[in-house]
Amino acid sequence: MEESIFVIDRKLPKSELEEQKQFLKEAEEEVDNLKERLNIVEEVSEYGFWDINLDTGSVYFNKNFAAILGCQPNELNSFRISDFDSFILKEDQAIFKEALNSHINNQSEWLDITVRLRNTEQGYKWVLFKGKVIMHDQNCIPLRFAGRIEDITLRKIAEEKIKSNLQKEHELNELHTRFISRISHELRTPLATILSATETIEKYELQLSTKQRTTLFSKIKSSIDELKEMLDDVTVLNKFDSNKMNGANKPFDIIRFTSDLIEEVKFNSPSHAQIKVEFDCQNKVVCTNMNLLKHVLINLLSNAIKYTPYDRNIYFRLKRSDDQVRIVIEDEGMGIPEDEQKNIFEPFYRASNVSNIAGTGLGLTIVKESLESLNGFINFRSIENTGTQFTLTFPGNCNNSNNQI
Repeated sequence: MEESIFVIDRKLPKSELEEQKQFLKEAEEEVDNLKERLNIVEEVSEYGFWDINLDTGSVYFNKNFAAILGCQPNELNSFRISDFDSFILKEDQAIFKEALNSHINNQSEWLDITVRLRNTEQGYKWVLFKGKVIMHDQNCIPLRFAGRIEDITLRKIAEEKIKSNLQKEHELNELHTRFISRISHELRTPLATILSATETIEKYELQLSTKQRTTLFSKIKSSIDELKEMLDDVTVLNKFDSNKMNGANKPFDIIRFTSDLIEEVKFNSPSHAQIKVEFDCQNKVVCTNMNLLKHVLINLLSNAIKYTPYDRNIYFRLKRSDDQVRIVIEDEGMGIPEDEQKNIFEPFYRASNVSNIAGTGLGLTIVKESLESLNGFINFRSIENTGTQFTLTFPGNCNNSNNQI
């Protein structure tokens, strides 16, 4: 027996049809409103959005998405999730793949990673990827993957600047700590000597012989000289740090200048090694900053005298040719241990074999800073227990012209 199917054709009342039409009209208006709001959000947002259907391969993205990737929207019509790799800097591709696979395989709640994109204009730019699988099938296989991409290059630059400033501040704090520690240590010895000598003179003034008083006064003077040297070094270095080291380039007689300087150093160090001087000057007139050059030469000559036995030699050689000045200061002193030579221009650094000799560890820092200010440079070679040679090279002319005093 065949089944009979009865279809009842029931016409809806006019009022009910009107209600349905009104409902559909309102729904369409709401959809239009939502679309308009979405367009407004996309228009004012700096984010790039994507929505990829992993099953059908269809993809939605806004114009910012293409702009951040650095391409035109029509270039992304066949975009696939694996195509992200082609935009990411090679060095960051592995960490992006690892983060993406971790999320796709349900091992993380979000894809949340910062990487660099290729950028032909600036080399690369920093971006933040934040995405999520928003739909799975019954077997928990991902079907839709949506998210946003944000250009955070300016933020990264600011972060790096803050990090650099914090690092500089940390280094500066360490430098100040070392400075206080070193100065405190170095001040103790001369101050203790001055205190001891003055107490002795005060207590035994009538019992002391002329020779004994002379010896004590000599110790006081020597200690005062040490204090003055430390204060001078600190003052000079502080001027470099605050860019207050002044003085203009002026022409002067380099032979007379260095000869007077050597005599001054010898006068301040009565018991010293023999200083042998050699001049080779086609033109004895040099144009440079005399104050800076004086700091350089006094520091190097004083070190040579300080670390060289009195029965050994110190050599001072000056060569002036064309537009360059070359000065070599060589001693037959203690030398610098080979494994410590890389540190000698660091502030407050002192080689291990001179720890029992007074000094702040600032002299060679001042020398290097001064030569750089003169547009020059310094080289050295040293053998422990044999001696050290410093070679200074700097321009000798003002504006590459002949100079007259």
